[in-house]
Order: sequence, then structure tokens, then C-alpha cells
Amino acid sequence: MVLIGCAEQSSKEKASSSADMLSYAKNAEELYKKGMQKLDSHNVTEASKIFTQLKEKYPYSRYAQLAELRLADCDFESEDFAQAGQKYKDFVRRYPSHPEVGYSMYRRAMSTYKRIPGSLFILPRVYERDLSFAKEAAREFKEFLDFFPQSPYFEDAKKHYLECLDLLVKHELTIARYYFDRGKYDGAIARCKKVMEKLEESNLVPSAILLLGECYLKMKKSDQAQWAFTYLISKYPLSYQAKQAKLYVEAEKNNVKK
Repeated sequence: MVLIGCAEQSSKEKASSSADMLSYAKNAEELYKKGMQKLDSHNVTEASKIFTQLKEKYPYSRYAQLAELRLADCDFESEDFAQAGQKYKDFVRRYPSHPEVGYSMYRRAMSTYKRIPGSLFILPRVYERDLSFAKEAAREFKEFLDFFPQSPYFEDAKKHYLECLDLLVKHELTIARYYFDRGKYDGAIARCKKVMEKLEESNLVPSAILLLGECYLKMKKSDQAQWAFTYLISKYPLSYQAKQAKLYVEAEKNNVKK
């Protein structure tokens, strides 16, 4: 009888424990949904409070991890991009196998992108401006694109990645032209080569190759100039710069005939 009584008590304890676990998970889920409703309606302050409460009250539920990510979203919505970026980064570090890692990496890159001074896009010729956020955003977007080619955020990330690259190329070309105009062709060549080697995915690379060829012409290095122009024509045949390169090639042929 004693054994039977113990077995019954053990069964009741297990049932109670299972019920408690189900209740724990359900309450965490309901609180998460409540927080998402607030976030979706752009009530960031209330959403942040709810997600913080969820983390503290249900730390062992799977929704506690999601709450960390949503708190980063709250910072992003509030335009606190520095804080948001750090939280997205922390999420990836803590939960590298989580299904939302791709989203977190994308949003981390977007947080950095949002910190690029708007004036850089308007006045790219002011090359003294700080480009650190543009460089960092490009690196983060590239990392995301390499790891998550099937992500629904891929195309948007690629667009912003190329914007960052174009901004960096404009910076390099502004300096290259500054050197070119002052007859410092070696300095201009170094900048053009940097664009070709390190920023080759930018749509502005043809401008760097054309300027490279023009530098060689100024330096009376005909062979190098012809190589640059021929490479430009072959690599980017439909570009405006390729048309200019063809004119240089034809002009050189005419000079040789003479």
C-alpha cells in the first residue's frame, strides 16, 4: 500500500510539473504576442517594457531569446541605431544557431548604415568627411550576403551594400582627381588601383579605370595606358567610360600611323 501511495504521489507531482511547464510556456508566448502587437503599432515604449518583463519573468522560455531581438528592434524603431546595432551583434554572438541570426545580421548592418552622415550622399566630394560607418556597413552587408544568399532581405542588403561601395569609391576618386589635377600621377594611380582591387563590385569602377589610363597617358606610358583602356572596353563594354576609352585607343593608333 505504501508503494502504491508513493507511485500515485509521484504521478501527481509529474502531472503538476508538466502543467506548470505548459503554463510557463503559454504565459511567455502570450506576453510575447502582446509585445509584438505594441511593436507592430509602433508603440515602442510599451513594447520595450513588455519584452523586458518577458526576459525577467520567463528567462528559460524560447521567447526570452526572441525578446532580446525585439528589444533591438525597439531601439531601431526609436532610431537609436548605435544601441540597436550592439544588441543585434550580441544576439548573433549569444545564439549563433538561432533561426533569426540572418535577420539580426541584416539589421545590424542596417543600423550601421543608418549612422552614415546624410551629407555624405549629398556632398561626396568633401573627402575629409568620416567614412568609418560606410566602411563598417559595407563589411557587415558583405558578411550577411555571403552567409544568407537565400534570405528575403538579400536584395535590399545588396542595394545598400552597393550604395556604401559607391560612396567609398567616390571618396577615392575625389582624391585621385585631386592628385591628377596637380600632376601627382603616382598618387592618383594608387587610388585608382585601390578601387579596382578592393571595391571592384562598385558600379563606379569604370571611372577609376578610365582615370588610370589617363594618368598613364600623362606620364607618357603608352603601353600601360593602352592596357587600361583595353581592359575597360573588355570588362565594361556598355559603359560611358568604355566609349571614352575607345576614343583614346583610336587616337593612339592614329599617332602610331603618323
